[in-house]
Amino acid sequence: MEEPMDEEERQLQEALALSLQQQQQQQQQAMPAVETAEERELRMALELSLEGQPGAAAAVPPFDPEGDGISRLDAATVQEADAGGPALSRIIFGDAPAPEVARQWRMQGFTLADVDVSDAPGVTPFGAGLAQINGGPCAVLAAAQAFMLRRLLFSGDDPAGPPMPLPTWLDEAAAGDGSLLPSETEAGEALLRGLADALVACATTPSAAAMAAAGGGATLAPTPCQVVLAVPTAAMLEESWMQDERGANPELLGALVAHAARPTTWHATLEALRARRHGLASPLGALGFLVSALLTRGVGRFSEERDDPSQPLLDPQFGHCSQEVLNLLLLGVGVSNVFDGSRDLGGGFMLRGVPLRPPVGLLSELEALRYLQVGSFFKQPVHPIWVVASESHYSILFALTTRVQAVGARAALEERLLAAFSELDQEGNGFVSGEHLGTLVAALPQWQAPPLDKLRTQLDPEGTSLILWDHFQRIMMPLHPEAATLPAESAAPAASLELYHYNGLGARGHENKRALRKLLVEPAKRPVGPAPQGLASIIATRWKDALVTHEGPPPSIN
Repeated sequence: MEEPMDEEERQLQEALALSLQQQQQQQQQAMPAVETAEERELRMALELSLEGQPGAAAAVPPFDPEGDGISRLDAATVQEADAGGPALSRIIFGDAPAPEVARQWRMQGFTLADVDVSDAPGVTPFGAGLAQINGGPCAVLAAAQAFMLRRLLFSGDDPAGPPMPLPTWLDEAAAGDGSLLPSETEAGEALLRGLADALVACATTPSAAAMAAAGGGATLAPTPCQVVLAVPTAAMLEESWMQDERGANPELLGALVAHAARPTTWHATLEALRARRHGLASPLGALGFLVSALLTRGVGRFSEERDDPSQPLLDPQFGHCSQEVLNLLLLGVGVSNVFDGSRDLGGGFMLRGVPLRPPVGLLSELEALRYLQVGSFFKQPVHPIWVVASESHYSILFALTTRVQAVGARAALEERLLAAFSELDQEGNGFVSGEHLGTLVAALPQWQAPPLDKLRTQLDPEGTSLILWDHFQRIMMPLHPEAATLPAESAAPAASLELYHYNGLGARGHENKRALRKLLVEPAKRPVGPAPQGLASIIATRWKDALVTHEGPPPSIN
């Protein structure tokens, strides 16, 4: 049995513990620590407890569980952020971002990567790839790359003018070695027009709440075009403090906002971007465009569209953008989720997802890992261009023709069944409770379903009170009046597809990481065996059981 410590021993032990604690604190201050989920929760709880106390640092207001289900920023914070005040820096970077995060975001512009003309297996020469220098701003670059490709490949009409000239370089590619080599002028013009498209969408897209109330927003008039272009001017770039990577973020953001252009039409936005093209290519280009999108949407409207605006838009440790930032750039709306529409959790809590079919889409590795389910809007965008989300990076997948989007009549019916089922199976478990059968059938009025009791017996003969998706699909498909008349070939898998994958992030020691890779995708052709990994697993979330082949090593999604 241990003897009790006397007072002197107790004091000595306490002093030793205090000394060790101080050493640990000094070590933590000397090197950036990786904050665990538990530590983050503790920190947030501490910050919450300090609110309103003398000397407590101002912070973005936390989520209010007693509110209307949508967390909001107070009017003073919104006004300060819209004016470029310190609140804007807190909303974007948080209260204490790692120094590396600020450095990453002050070193990334919109510039074209060098064309890879090596003989590496599977690498296609590409003249329109944006170059990413460091991790962090990949969401901004991926969104810009997607809209740039949309302009290059599909020449979408300007909102108030003629389309771009037809891309003759595509004909040359088909007749030559398959290289995709638009001229530098063509690529640069497509980038400017694509960025203008994204900013004008941020300005004119109706609010997420209004679109949800209107069932997708197809009948809503766009809001007035008020773009805020906070990309630095050529004169600003000459200032020495603007070139200092260590400069304070609040002062930098304030200067960008103070010198922002404020065009009110698509064409005026394009001309403003053209006038500031040197700022776009500067190390502040990506940060300036992020600020532009946020302020064009409006901090208040953007915060109302997010599930929880108390979180910074950039991860304070690694600098990655939140899902709301990517959604804002792709959709013009700052919603937090990737499923279709909105989901009412009850009690006034509403989760907002993708409100309408976007011009470009999104595929996610997290769906392949069964952590979430991307909705059909993102999977089937207007143009066959997708941002590819891995667990730590964004890259691009695209096709040269819209034919890859073609869906057979039978597949279209299956997608409608799946959409209705997924509304109730929000976790993607592959089953729903039998008590929801009435709601499920009511969502499919064109299906000639038998009485509920009879249908329930067919779907759940063992009385488990669960309805499995595979069983539901098999029973319901013949009950649609068109199912019996569908031609047999409509049920056959689609022909092989040609897709291209581009990762703009260069990395030392990783051969051909920054490269365009050509892929052959054969839906429903993957043989029985181990589950696909990497990019192939992500492609399979769009084309079920797809067999993906390519030359050379697997394309990098990280």
